[in-house]
Amino acid sequence: MKTWKPTPVHMLGAAVLSTVGFSALLWGPRDHKDQLLLGHRYWVSTVAFAPDGTVVSGAGNHELSSETKFWNLSTEQSRELIGHTGSVEAIVFSPDGTQLATAGFDQMIRLWDVRLGYKTICTLPGHEGAVRMMAYSPDGRTLISAGNDHIIKCWDVATGKERLRLEGFEVLALCPRAGCFASRDTSPTAASKALSIRSLETGEPIAGLQVNDIWTMCSAFSPDGQLVAAGGFDWGVSVYELATARLRCFFTGHQDFIIAIAFSPDGKTVASASQDRTVKLWNLATGREIRTLIGHTGPVTSIAFAPDGKRLVSGSYDKSVRVWNLEAIN
Repeated sequence: MKTWKPTPVHMLGAAVLSTVGFSALLWGPRDHKDQLLLGHRYWVSTVAFAPDGTVVSGAGNHELSSETKFWNLSTEQSRELIGHTGSVEAIVFSPDGTQLATAGFDQMIRLWDVRLGYKTICTLPGHEGAVRMMAYSPDGRTLISAGNDHIIKCWDVATGKERLRLEGFEVLALCPRAGCFASRDTSPTAASKALSIRSLETGEPIAGLQVNDIWTMCSAFSPDGQLVAAGGFDWGVSVYELATARLRCFFTGHQDFIIAIAFSPDGKTVASASQDRTVKLWNLATGREIRTLIGHTGPVTSIAFAPDGKRLVSGSYDKSVRVWNLEAIN
């Protein structure tokens, strides 16, 4: 793991994160130039922005290798966090930015104290497969994790103890704010394209969505938990209202399947990353494409917005992580 922490003049604020590469590109608010951060030896699996603007990227080769880097966007220097023995697939900061959680193919979750220079707090064992996603509760007291073992775990952050365990779900997205998660509905009576929204407390279904897709690969909730987006093999992004299960928008324009989806912090924009090597931005109000971001030479696999929504970060199998200045685009 390596670390880059920007000086105040280069705070990243809000950006979209995408991860499956080995370098990073930034369009800074000061000079609007691209910035390429090199150093990963393996494809990047996940990228995240800390509340203070630090960029973190996780990489590796499944069970064989692991890298997590923190990038200083001003100096392009990095620091590596050591601990995982498999590729890092999920990175998330606590709401107050004082804690970092990382997880991946070694089936372990590691908590780091940001205030003490990313010192290890504890390790949370118990998953039986790669951990693919994590999310903190809004108050930061609970960490939720899910992965290839079809198990959801809720952890007490203060004690490191498992508080809740749900089994048998192919989780695509977590939404602690709304107390729910999205999963593929694999029950014998379910429609082949059904996306199930379920309670994080009980696992019971809240809503069933008949998605317009051959196979749903990814999903994301809006910041307020009122919308859910899904994408996959049909090359499009469907956005649903959870209260009514009504399809609100269907975005189409990619030339290959969708790998990752993210909402902007204000909930007005949806970003989608694709096997076609592009990231697209969509306007929820108009239902139209805002812009296609072109630059990657490999599939784009993970995206996320920074806290202020002014930047977008994407990562790819082409060994790069690109940070896009959305203010310059608009």
